[in-house]
Amino acid sequence: MTESVHDQQKVAKLFLLALALVISFIFYSMIKGFLAAVFFAAVFGGLAYPLFQRLTRWFRGRRSVASVTTVLLVFLLIILPLIGLVGIITAEALQVSQDVRPWLERQMTQPDVLDRLLESIPLVDQLAPY
Repeated sequence: MTESVHDQQKVAKLFLLALALVISFIFYSMIKGFLAAVFFAAVFGGLAYPLFQRLTRWFRGRRSVASVTTVLLVFLLIILPLIGLVGIITAEALQVSQDVRPWLERQMTQPDVLDRLLESIPLVDQLAPY
C-alpha cells in the first residue's frame, strides 16, 4: 500500500514537472520577441544609472526630477543622432535617385542595350524562368 502511495506521489511530481516545463516553453515562445528589448533596456539602464546618481545629488535628493532629467538626456543623446543619420541617408538616397534617373531613361529608350546587359550576367538563362 505504501508503494502505491509512493508511486502516486512520484507520478504527481513528474506531472507537475512536465506541466511546469510546458508552461515555461509557452511563456518563452510568447516573450522571445521582447527578450532583445529587455536586454537592451537593462544595458541602457545600467549605463544611465551613474548619471541618475549624479543628477540626484545635483537636484538635492529629488529622485523624480533626476529620473525625468536622466530619461530626457538619454533620449536626446540617442534620438538626435538617429535623426541626423536618417537625414544623411535621405539626402544620399535622393542624390542616388537623381544620378540614376538619366541612365534609366536612356536604357528605357534603348531596350536592346538593357537586353545585352542582362545577357552578360552569368546563369541568366537558368534564372529567367523564375
